[in-house]
Amino acid sequence: MGFGNKFFAHKVEYNGIKFDSTLERDRYIFLSNAEERGLIKNLRRQVEYIIIPKQTHVVSIQLKTKIRYEERVLESEAKYTADFTYVLGDRIVVEDTKSSYTRKEKDYVLRRKLLLYHNHIRLVEVYEADAPLGEYLPPPQPKKKREKKQAKNNKGPGLFDDFR
Repeated sequence: MGFGNKFFAHKVEYNGIKFDSTLERDRYIFLSNAEERGLIKNLRRQVEYIIIPKQTHVVSIQLKTKIRYEERVLESEAKYTADFTYVLGDRIVVEDTKSSYTRKEKDYVLRRKLLLYHNHIRLVEVYEADAPLGEYLPPPQPKKKREKKQAKNNKGPGLFDDFR
């Protein structure tokens, strides 16, 4: 018996299409509605980008009368699979739905950086299903514990506040 997703995302299905999370499904519904209204074009799902090509080397094999050369794979290619791509105006937007946990994952951060460096594609991270189209928004920041304590301890003006 499997333990499910390590980030507690539930796989869901919508119109016969399987999604990795409810956020991804909801974003697909939002984007497909935007495509029907003509705001975006050419909506695609699960588009793969090669961020590091396969690494090969050539091996010579001595036969009876000649030498044959074969290409052998040392390392397979590394790919990044984007959740959505679409055309907005005159540019292609590559989107990925992320939670506050998955955006910090080291593997994801490295692949995002490689996608930008090698393919010159800046990934748009989406944290809400109805986020604006194609905008690079900062991730939502949780309140720090120190701010919560200060807000709790700040009960109003103190006895000596008038003398400062």
